[in-house]
Amino acid sequence: MSSKKMFRRQANRSSHQPRELRHLLDTLEPRMLLSASPADDLTTFMSANDLAATVMSLDGTDDITANASTTTEADELAALKQAYIDYAVEYYRSKLGTSYQPQTWGYYLNDAILRNAVAFTADSATALSATPIVNGGTNTQHVGIDELDLIKTDGRFIYAVTQSRDSNNKRVTELTIVDTAVTDDLRVVSRTTLDYDVKGLYLHDGKAVVLSTANMNGTTPTVVTSIYDVSDASDVTLTERTNVEGSLIDSRMADGKLTLITSHSLTPPKLKVISGGTPDNPVWVDPTPIGWIDRPITTQPIGNWVDLGEIFTFTSTGLITHDSPYLPNLEQRYETEDEYRARLEAMPIEDLLPGVTTMDYTQDNVQGVQTLLAGADDIVRNDDGTFGPMTGVVVIDLNDDQVGVSDALLIASEGGNKTVYVSDNAIYLADTVGEVLYHNDDRTTWMTGYRYTTTINKITVGEDGQVSLAASTELGGFLADEFSMDEHNGYLRVATTTDGDLFGGTMGDKNHLYVMQQVGDELVTVGQINDIAVNERIFSMRFDGDRAVMTTGTERTDPVFTIDLSDPTNPSISGELVTPAFSTYMHEVGEDLFIGIGDNRGEFATWRNGDVRLTLVDVSDFNNPSELDAHVIASENYRRSQSEAQRDHHAFQFFDDVDLMALPATVDDGDATTVDNADLYLFDIDPETGITSVAVIDHAEDIRRSIRIGDTLFAISNGAITAHAVGDVGTTLANIDLQNAEIMDPHEPALFETGNGSGLGLGLGGANMAVAGLTANQSSLFSLLSTQANSDRDDIDDTQGVMDTGSLELGL
Repeated sequence: MSSKKMFRRQANRSSHQPRELRHLLDTLEPRMLLSASPADDLTTFMSANDLAATVMSLDGTDDITANASTTTEADELAALKQAYIDYAVEYYRSKLGTSYQPQTWGYYLNDAILRNAVAFTADSATALSATPIVNGGTNTQHVGIDELDLIKTDGRFIYAVTQSRDSNNKRVTELTIVDTAVTDDLRVVSRTTLDYDVKGLYLHDGKAVVLSTANMNGTTPTVVTSIYDVSDASDVTLTERTNVEGSLIDSRMADGKLTLITSHSLTPPKLKVISGGTPDNPVWVDPTPIGWIDRPITTQPIGNWVDLGEIFTFTSTGLITHDSPYLPNLEQRYETEDEYRARLEAMPIEDLLPGVTTMDYTQDNVQGVQTLLAGADDIVRNDDGTFGPMTGVVVIDLNDDQVGVSDALLIASEGGNKTVYVSDNAIYLADTVGEVLYHNDDRTTWMTGYRYTTTINKITVGEDGQVSLAASTELGGFLADEFSMDEHNGYLRVATTTDGDLFGGTMGDKNHLYVMQQVGDELVTVGQINDIAVNERIFSMRFDGDRAVMTTGTERTDPVFTIDLSDPTNPSISGELVTPAFSTYMHEVGEDLFIGIGDNRGEFATWRNGDVRLTLVDVSDFNNPSELDAHVIASENYRRSQSEAQRDHHAFQFFDDVDLMALPATVDDGDATTVDNADLYLFDIDPETGITSVAVIDHAEDIRRSIRIGDTLFAISNGAITAHAVGDVGTTLANIDLQNAEIMDPHEPALFETGNGSGLGLGLGGANMAVAGLTANQSSLFSLLSTQANSDRDDIDDTQGVMDTGSLELGL
């Protein structure tokens, strides 16, 4: 296991300048402008002088030296670059200057086996490097902190990420917008093709933010943030795009500030291979792997081509053998330290550290601006100054008039599994690494398990969008998921499991709960409970103010613990309940009711065939929790049922005003001739009657999400959206084919009847609200708006706006 990482604090962070100027000052090398299009973001370059002149004009200055901090920032960046070069040299220390001898253990010989020899001279040595390895309404954890999902709504329109196949059977991902203003007349008003591997979207103030991932140039993992103007849902336009070099871990959005959590390996550029070959002594490059040949092969010298007959022996069976593991005449070596340092020093720092490229599509000539992701004072390295894997916190503010990143921070990371929790006050990043344990200290005998360690960093984002590392701590064990962290009244609560078994069992597992408070730059434990449920592990956690519910388990049982957190310095276990289940997600469905979603562990259940089991737990007597009811979504012939909600809480939804629960589930009926699609299962949850199945909604494809707008429930799959009355979910009010529906104009903004006739909806500014489910204040506001609309109906214009959708209950 790696030693504990100590982080140096940030100091003397520069004040915010205009973003274009600030990024320019953050680079040693003049930044580059690149022409860009949605499909090809990086193409041609503008001169650095033209760029500098353009950026200076934005700030009202005509000389970069006009800024007094330029020299200091350049010096800091120069020192940062030198530190990175030192890190790169140490990374490859064992190979620098050593002999490079590619193995030739057998090569496929085919019609293209004879490769033209590459001529080398001492003055123009060519590198032979190895092939690079390529690697309103979501159910959220925290109220007010939005999460990435496949479906969003503004109260009238549904914005869905859908997939289909084109005429060439190529997968196409689209942003499909459906107008729900008239329930029995759903309309697809636009379909926009999306680029790259789409992960989901956000919605804010007439903007749809689509997050995707890509490997730019086939090698560079990149997080792509595309912002679309959807203020006119029938005319969607791409306005800006930000490409962040790195991998996407997670994201959140609050008050229009999008926060990306990214991962950066910071692997140094590969060593080049220097060849001593000459035209008279040619080198055979790019050989293919070992294999069998299907016909006799003869070879002969052809000019400067390699004579394969002198290298290989051909057997009667066609197997290629060779007396030596190396090709002759290669005489190749890796770069020396001096050569490697010189090459890295000549490279722009943007090629060494993570970069970001932004494109403003509102301009006539779209230019991609490439800069460093973080400046010298925004990179928190290890305490010894060395580099390694890093975690990025990147903020994009949708409220300002700037394009791209408003601030970013890179923090040294162990490079393990990342878990993200975001509260109203901070971002918490948990970084878990595992160390293999052996039977004895010499580490030569059999392995016995893992020892996990988790580092937690607390990140704060100021009102100006500036990101800072506030505090850190290290705990033993790993977290089940993001629900294992919670902040309440200034305290961070964390639940971990330690000492996992190597082969995935629970032997030796112990569970712990910590209550921590920030003291200086450390998160200090002020209260804890150790060794909860020995030989079990945590599978789900749910904090609820001064109390929490924890489920642990083995293959057959699912203990539920109630935990009292009212005294942060003395948390305690209040009660325990054992059920034959395996809950992986817990959700509060009433003041003292929780429902668990997991695997049934009945008589015939195994790891491979446990059905989905719903467990309704009553914690009104906190010292004696009880199971009020349970329901199994049963499969046939002891096969298996499963739900996306077991691993992704966005697939789950509970509408508390009508006690209606919705989740998709797939039931394997054992018939190999049919495809088992996910249907939407709906249940009534009541403390008196328990869990009652009320309807199952079926589509031709997997239903993955459900949302509710007013008194209408919508079930969404890639191929369709169906509308159902909340009071009668078994009845279909409308069904729209997303793939083949004609693109139609949105409904005119006006008063309209909701599809089931249960109340009036007000079509103002693109928001469909029904009276049902509104709070008293919101109902009063609705009545006022309705009265005004009736008296001044002719004065309502077609302006698109967004109404307050705080009363909408949506499940994405």
